[in-house]
Amino acid sequence: MLQAILKNEGYKLTQSAALSPNTLFQESCEEAHTARRDWASFALLLYSRDDTFLTVSDAAAFTPREGCVWVRAAVSCPGLGKADLQVVEMADDDDGTHKADIILDGDSFLLPGKRAHQLRLSVDVPEATKPCAYEGTLRFFERALFGDETEALALPFRVIVHDVLMPAVREREFHLDLWQHVGNIARKHEVRLFSDAHFHILEAYADSLAALGQKAVTVVVSEAPWSGQRCFIDREYVSNLFEYSMVRVTKRNDRFDYDYSALERYVELCFARGIDREIEVFGLVNIWMDESKGWGKASPQWPDGVRIRYFDEVKGCYGYMRSYDEIAGYITALQEFLEHKGWLERTLVVADEPSDIKAYRRSLNAVRQAAPKFRFKTAINHAEFISEFRDVISDFVPVLPAVSGEWDVLERLRGTIAGRLLYYVCCWPPRPNTFIRSPLAESRLIPLLAAWLGLDGFLRWNYTVWPEDPRSRIVYRLGEWPAGDTCFVYPSRGGAPLLSLRYFALKRGIEDFELARMVSRLPGGEAVLRRVWAGLIRRADIRDWEYGEDVNPDLLYSISWADYDDARLILLKALEDGHHM
Repeated sequence: MLQAILKNEGYKLTQSAALSPNTLFQESCEEAHTARRDWASFALLLYSRDDTFLTVSDAAAFTPREGCVWVRAAVSCPGLGKADLQVVEMADDDDGTHKADIILDGDSFLLPGKRAHQLRLSVDVPEATKPCAYEGTLRFFERALFGDETEALALPFRVIVHDVLMPAVREREFHLDLWQHVGNIARKHEVRLFSDAHFHILEAYADSLAALGQKAVTVVVSEAPWSGQRCFIDREYVSNLFEYSMVRVTKRNDRFDYDYSALERYVELCFARGIDREIEVFGLVNIWMDESKGWGKASPQWPDGVRIRYFDEVKGCYGYMRSYDEIAGYITALQEFLEHKGWLERTLVVADEPSDIKAYRRSLNAVRQAAPKFRFKTAINHAEFISEFRDVISDFVPVLPAVSGEWDVLERLRGTIAGRLLYYVCCWPPRPNTFIRSPLAESRLIPLLAAWLGLDGFLRWNYTVWPEDPRSRIVYRLGEWPAGDTCFVYPSRGGAPLLSLRYFALKRGIEDFELARMVSRLPGGEAVLRRVWAGLIRRADIRDWEYGEDVNPDLLYSISWADYDDARLILLKALEDGHHM
């Protein structure tokens, strides 16, 4: 017999619960609150003693597997937009268990019996939707091979649409910066780097970023600026994480010519989708090196490890720029190109976690001498860099523990620096974070933390930094990078990303951020926000937050998805009241 139940969208099925489902079907969630131009979502859990051949569309579907129950699921919610069902696949975690994360596309799936399975139910709420409550139904139909369907089970749900218009994605204030590693996308989809086939695939990835509200375009202008994240040190699970320059350089006699066509094409591809507030340039400062393994400088004269590869037409082979003047000329030409395109004002040269103040200053000075119009952005995991470079860096992005450690400095910087103040998390801190093991509420919290702290947005390094076979094994570099640290999406066999539960939890949090910003502008909005923060934040001074593995997160912030839904409802009701004032 088929069992089914709806849970809130923050539910994540774990392996232990899937194999021991006795308590899964006790607490349901059948109601969601949304704005207009929004979406509602639920987690759906299914269980059957028998193997189930499940179809989630209207397509005809057959299976060669004998002895299974054939089931079709159909969702409807009259008055709203598209309703959809997707199966959620498990991903492996560091402890050897599996947890729901990967959202699959497709029509039909074979679900093994004697265990629970998770699906995602979503309903679009268009801008023109009338504010009221909408009744939806999820139905399950059984059939034999060519027999007629019979209804086996029906689950009702409600979507309550409030008289609030969610800002269009392109108009949202939250500055989301998820770094794009386009070389890894080419490798996993088995196409040539920067080929037409690669750019066709990149369109789908850019679409997924644009739907989140991504604001920054990642471009790489030298070879292997992260030295492949030092992937060469991991011999147990060999994975290629190298990134390559988007600029092709040719030496003709004693003159260098620069082909920016791949860079230009990728930037314009992103701009066309509204990812257009920032071009972040990697490969000019703070190159990651491991000289003991041979990953050092290409030029003995340049103060950083910048690696500019070129084709020598006379010799018919490739080399690397060695002299100071060659590299300076390359950087000058890049600035001129970006200025000619009208992109210079939104361009930032990025350093990823510099650790040596003197070395970073030398590198900055060399780039500034060659290209004095460039502005700079730094992801900082050493808090002392904030004070040291406050007069040079335009955009500061400290890791969350550095936000706590340098909060007084950040407070003074707010409103005085030329650019933005963001924060980031990576493999550290353990929480809050977006790992496979992390509660989905933490992904939702991340944008709300920016709202609470008055920061402009959030950065993470990891949109598509997959190890060798991420669908089969996402665990990589155990003990350094917790599972899920390297990606928000997964490569499909169809040339598009498979989204994740963590992706949608982050998206929900970004919308919460927008609602909070809208409320802050209402008369009495600050009092409303104090109610919101009181329901979510346990330790009200960020300077007192702790981040070790042994810290109980519930002492710092709520990990209950219901608390975040309650906060969202407070925001929606405040905006409705403010709208009618």
